[in-house]
Amino acid sequence: MGQSEVEAVKNSDILIAILPGGKGTHIEIGIAIGNDKSVLLLSENEEVFKVDNAATFYFLENVYRKPLILDKVYSEVLAIKR
Repeated sequence: MGQSEVEAVKNSDILIAILPGGKGTHIEIGIAIGNDKSVLLLSENEEVFKVDNAATFYFLENVYRKPLILDKVYSEVLAIKR
């Protein structure tokens, strides 16, 4: 159980994570980072992106932090260059 989720992340072009997430969210983010995938972190509460509240890997080169605005999600994904 869970292997299909690991394979899905490995086979993705980008991982989109909506924060705060569930139990597996940060695991999936870690799998994506470990497999050199781009990660788009979205949250309605931008406080989670502040240095005092965020995990250090939120600030890696291939990790993008954006406010969750439903009308803009598609354009945010297209803007990420691999």
